[in-house]
Amino acid sequence: MEIAAWSVVGFTNYSDAIDEFKIYNQALSAENIAAEYQKYPR
Repeated sequence: MEIAAWSVVGFTNYSDAIDEFKIYNQALSAENIAAEYQKYPR
């Protein structure tokens, strides 16, 4: 799988580790994202 992003400097590939990712079948609200983020303390 390749993950990349468009930024102000152009198209860049993501070259770091990803621990986990999720695919949703709906758009998440800011509250949904905050709740997911809070599940995994640093």
